[in-house]
Amino acid sequence: NIFAMDQAARDRQGIEALPGSLEEAIRALEADQLILDTLGSHVAEHYIAGKKAEWDEYRTRVSSWERDKYMINY
Repeated sequence: NIFAMDQAARDRQGIEALPGSLEEAIRALEADQLILDTLGSHVAEHYIAGKKAEWDEYRTRVSSWERDKYMINY
């Protein structure tokens, strides 16, 4: 049961976590030569550029949760 394992046990088994954010996923994609080669440089460059723009839009937007949570405090 992977959920019962601590980090050391997962490390011993070679089990890595999936990216926790789009930013981490983009970095993983940029480091994965097999996927980049499979997509081809033209597709990979445009896909990564689009995902970076999406991440930038997401990280700079104030969410409804943030408004609900913090407007009452300030």
